[in-house]
Amino acid sequence: MKKAIVVIITVLVLLAFGLAECLFVKNIVTNLDNSVGELLGKYEQNKDDVRNLIVDIDSIKENWDKHENTLCLIFNHKDMSVITDGLSRLKSYTINNDYENGIVELKLLKTNTEKQPHVMGFNIHNIL
Repeated sequence: MKKAIVVIITVLVLLAFGLAECLFVKNIVTNLDNSVGELLGKYEQNKDDVRNLIVDIDSIKENWDKHENTLCLIFNHKDMSVITDGLSRLKSYTINNDYENGIVELKLLKTNTEKQPHVMGFNIHNIL
């Protein structure tokens, strides 16, 4: 009887952890997706001079960096690095007023953030 209770409690704890993980990651990635979508509209409106959008990019990057350490435990590292590198390239293109490369990078970021909420799941490789 004790073993059954221990197993049931363990299963419930694991299910609760999995649900919390899914909600946490989905929330962060959805917020990122919304921010990138808004920035995409602003970027297209400011084709002539995108340098004034640096503040928006810094805000998005800062928010992503703030959650990156936590996400490392539950989010696929490769997917995280794609987003982190994309934000860095976008900032560089924007500083140089390179609209063409910037808009391409933004569209890639939008694609990546749209497909990521399918949560990678708790991966033991991320802990090791």
